[in-house]
Amino acid sequence: MIAAPEWCLGSPRVLLGPVNSSTKLADRYRGIPSGLAFVIATVTSFVLAVICGILAAVAATYLYDGASSKGDDGAVGLGGLFAVGTFTFVVIFTWLRKVHHPISSSTTLFALYTFLIFPVAATVFLVDDSNYLLFVLGDWIATLVFALLSLIVCRRWWRKSDHGF
Repeated sequence: MIAAPEWCLGSPRVLLGPVNSSTKLADRYRGIPSGLAFVIATVTSFVLAVICGILAAVAATYLYDGASSKGDDGAVGLGGLFAVGTFTFVVIFTWLRKVHHPISSSTTLFALYTFLIFPVAATVFLVDDSNYLLFVLGDWIATLVFALLSLIVCRRWWRKSDHGF
């Protein structure tokens, strides 16, 4: 550790001291209005959830049958997309809201209920085809397990421990 970072690299104006840029970014994020912070948290969480969900869908498809396209790959991929996407959205949204201001369990539950709209819509569209009902059930089990894990991960960020479970 350098006790006094007075020594310079080339120019006397460039000091080699510790720079905590994450604190500066967090301070800037806290300084924006709450409505704009909500939109930023929602969009960022959604984009990251879709990216992680697509990666999980590809991984689930390869783990299921090596992506040999037996016809079930779409349903298996949706399970990976929704399970990992739900986890990612809830955790990132809750964390971004926590960085902006103190939160309670209602923030995490709001994120969870909001993102569960997508699996519900997919279930409504896939329920007509009875060949995929077993896959839809498996997708829901995976999604709910990952949702429970996201609630457990986010629990430590809540303002009061008497909120939620």
